[in-house]
Amino acid sequence: MHPILARLERLALYLGVWVVIGVLIAGTINRQGLSFAEALVFILPVFLVHAFVCLSAYYVCRAVPLRGSGAWRVITVCVVGAAIASGLWLAIAFAWLQLLDAVPSLASSSAAYRQLVTLLFPAAMLLFLLAVAINYLGLAFEDARLAEQRQFDLEMHARDAELRALRAQLDPHFLYNCLNSIAALTTTDGPGARRMCLLLGEFLRSTLHVGTRERIALSDELALADRFLAIEQVRFGPRLQVDRQIDDTLLDARVPPLFLQPLVENA
Repeated sequence: MHPILARLERLALYLGVWVVIGVLIAGTINRQGLSFAEALVFILPVFLVHAFVCLSAYYVCRAVPLRGSGAWRVITVCVVGAAIASGLWLAIAFAWLQLLDAVPSLASSSAAYRQLVTLLFPAAMLLFLLAVAINYLGLAFEDARLAEQRQFDLEMHARDAELRALRAQLDPHFLYNCLNSIAALTTTDGPGARRMCLLLGEFLRSTLHVGTRERIALSDELALADRFLAIEQVRFGPRLQVDRQIDDTLLDARVPPLFLQPLVENA
């Protein structure tokens, strides 16, 4: 669907611009022996119809894009399109003149109207070519915006891939450390090793639950860190001291899952 016809406010603005164009042309014709009202009666309807004809310039620009099309092809298509659109405008103008001839108060202006039709034909062509230029400009901005959006999406996908790769590296690293700690405790503290295995199982279940989500609450992330610290507490005992200073208003903030684990583990 044409972007102007897709939204009512766009169509209203577009027709408003054409009304201004019609008024300006009527003011110019006013100097050719017609009153402003007489000129407006002739100009405004035919140029409002021409406004809808010029909407076809959008499809001409889409069919023959500047990128990938030769210059002569673009020029030829635009000129032929302008000639066809202006020919249609000319037919509409003469049809409107036939209706105006039936109005007694405007019969005296019929000859002046017919003389002005040939003068306004080049103006109709220029307005169509102007519509073509504006549509090409709009399509260029749209292509630039889409290119920026694609670049942004690629950067987001690359960042997500990096995060997934980092998480894939962190998970086995943490697991290896825990297994080494359990192996060390089996010879010195059997009950502690069993307790560490249970805590490790609970921690892994929790990480599997949140690992597939993009964001979790900071309170949930802190709970995961506490489970990890409980595992390490078995190993280090009273030597492991944790001091937490967290603003309660931040607990609902959304954060990437497991982003605290490597910080706590390395600390």
